[in-house]
Parts: sequence; C-alpha cells; structure tokens
Amino acid sequence: MISALDTSVILDVLVGGSAFCESSMHGINQARREGRLIVCECVIAELVPAMNDRDEVLELMLDWQ
Repeated sequence: MISALDTSVILDVLVGGSAFCESSMHGINQARREGRLIVCECVIAELVPAMNDRDEVLELMLDWQ
C-alpha cells in the first residue's frame, strides 16, 4: 500500500507539543509498516517555512523513508 502524507500530519509531529502529535506519529508508523510513504511537492513547499531550509525537509523525508 502507498500512503500519502499531508502537511498537517507531518507538522503535528514536528511541532511536538501538538495535541495530535502522538496519534499522527502512530499513523505515520502504521502506514510505513504497511507500505511506502509519499509526499507531493506541495507538502514539501509547505514544510520549508516550518524548518530551516529545503534540504532539512528532504533529510526528514529520507529519515522517515
């Protein structure tokens, strides 16, 4: 199965103090166990302002596979 990650789910995890952090991380881990994770270019573009730069976003995506 291929699961597409939405920006809001990723930001829940990155912010850390979010009320949805734990459930979002659980969902990401479950999706990763069931198959591949993907993100579209729009998600990358929306994450760049929340992080230092584009390379940091890409590194995170590689870490999350």
